[in-house]
Amino acid sequence: MKRNLQLTGLIFAVLLTLATGCKKSSSSSNSNTSPYFKGSVGGATFTADTVAAGHFSNGDYYEVVGFQKVNGDSLILAVAWPDTVQVGKPYTFVTAEVGYTNPSDNYLGEAGVGHGTFTLSLLDTTNKRLVGSFSGILYDYFDIDSITVTNARFNANFLNY
Repeated sequence: MKRNLQLTGLIFAVLLTLATGCKKSSSSSNSNTSPYFKGSVGGATFTADTVAAGHFSNGDYYEVVGFQKVNGDSLILAVAWPDTVQVGKPYTFVTAEVGYTNPSDNYLGEAGVGHGTFTLSLLDTTNKRLVGSFSGILYDYFDIDSITVTNARFNANFLNY
């Protein structure tokens, strides 16, 4: 049975708690570059101040979340995918899910809502590192408004849960 991934407030809250101890510029002997999560959202540059990532074995999926503060407001960009995704193969938002939250709206790209592509470029389970990219159109949770995400890319160290 195919699992349906959910980018929910609960997952955001768990990763937000995790992220409070992580800094964008923190380095690890397990990675050869600092973590980042960046791209363009609605024509504006998104560059995460903090990046958090996890492998959730109870749901068999990975999730990467980027947090950005702009003028005192928190912006969150997240992507999740099942751990059956193959490196280097492009997937639609039916397989991967993308979410974006700002102070006034929650946007989602998943099966039946939004459309786009996601590619996992690196999955290093030894060093616990994820690298990938995505682009697409996300739709507001509550109305017909949409937002475009382009050239989004991430490099993150993950924890197992």
